[in-house]
Amino acid sequence: MNAGINNREIEVRFLEIDVTETVKKLLLMGAKDLGEELLEETIFYDADKKWLGEKKVVRLRKTPTKQLLTYKHTTHDFPNGTEEIEMTVDDLAKTKSLLEALGLVAFRVQEKKRRVFLWDGVEFAIDEHPMVPPYLEIEGPSETLIKDAARAIELDWKNAHFESSRDFIEKIYQIPLTSLKIYTFKKIE
Repeated sequence: MNAGINNREIEVRFLEIDVTETVKKLLLMGAKDLGEELLEETIFYDADKKWLGEKKVVRLRKTPTKQLLTYKHTTHDFPNGTEEIEMTVDDLAKTKSLLEALGLVAFRVQEKKRRVFLWDGVEFAIDEHPMVPPYLEIEGPSETLIKDAARAIELDWKNAHFESSRDFIEKIYQIPLTSLKIYTFKKIE
C-alpha cells in the first residue's frame, strides 16, 4: 500500500478468519471489493542470509495488473514496526538481474491468493497461502484507523498478530519457509 522513500508500513493480521463472515461484514459496512488476485513472488536475501536474522527482505511481486519491487525491514513486531519501500517495475527479468548483480540471491518463489477491500482509507486483504488457513491483513495510515477498522468488523485487538507472514507461518503452522525454494499451490519443496 505504501510507496515512496522510507515509509513505515502500518498493518496487523488476524489469523484463521471465517472468510464468508468477514466478507459479509466488509460488504455490510460499505467496503469496496477490489476482487481476488494470485500474487507470484520471488523472495531475495543477501548471499549469506544475514538478512534473515535482521528481518530484511526484498520481494519481486507479479499480479495480473502490476509488478512491484519491495524492500522490507522489520525492526519490531508492532503495527508500525516495518520500514517498507515499494515501487512499480516494468521488467521482472531485468529487475531480477539487477538484484542479483547487487549480490542478492533469489531464495524462494512463492504464491498467495489475495482478495482486497477498501474502506475509509484502510485496506483489508484476505490472504491465503498454501497449507495455511486464510487470514486478514488490515493496513492503513495509522494504528488508530486500523484499530477502528478491526472493531468495525468485530475483531478483538488482543487477537492481532504483528509479525511478518513468514514468521507466523513458520512459528504457528510449522512450514519451514526459510528452507523452501518453492512455496506455491502446485508445489512445495
